[in-house]
Amino acid sequence: MSSPLLNITLPNPIVLPTLQLTGLYACVLGLDYILLRNQNNLVFISKNSLRIAMTITHAIIPLTVISPFSPNNVTFAAVPWFLASYSAYLPTQEFTLKEWLRSLYNTIVEREVDHHNIYRTGLIKAGRGLLKLAVLYFGIEPLLPTMPDQMLQYPWLSQKSLVNTFLFGIKAYLVLGVVDVTTGVAQAVTGWCMVDMFDSPLLATSPIDFWRYT
Repeated sequence: MSSPLLNITLPNPIVLPTLQLTGLYACVLGLDYILLRNQNNLVFISKNSLRIAMTITHAIIPLTVISPFSPNNVTFAAVPWFLASYSAYLPTQEFTLKEWLRSLYNTIVEREVDHHNIYRTGLIKAGRGLLKLAVLYFGIEPLLPTMPDQMLQYPWLSQKSLVNTFLFGIKAYLVLGVVDVTTGVAQAVTGWCMVDMFDSPLLATSPIDFWRYT
């Protein structure tokens, strides 16, 4: 007998064009700044409750409002979440809007870089992301079950279950290649050296080795 928790029908998400979705997230991050900036004056909610509410909001938005392009949804889910979580631990109430934006900017842009190769490095980074997506769609996707819930039919430690779990883990990493594409293009266009998300992920033996920053 199947569990009722596995048979929940979710409503269809709201699909917005990329530009409109970008504006939505910009407005939400701006609202984060206003609330954090004035958190000492909010008498109806505590600081901890405010942060919990922000966490819930940023978790719900990617589930209810999406882009028509699946790779974009990875960026829209990950980047605003990261910026919001980082901003929540800044002394935002002491920052002007410009200082707050500069602090967020410093989390995704490296200062000390070789500016002679920065544009070429950006193109290489974007190409690396495209290669990850190509491996995902032409190498990993054909090996995965068409219905992910089919994995529940196998014992946990069976060969089929272990192989599929490993492949889904590889898929999760490769999907984030879209971040390499967007940051690489941004670097090639702006000349800003965008921070890499990962640091030797395939050779990592700890979370610190896996992520560029933790």
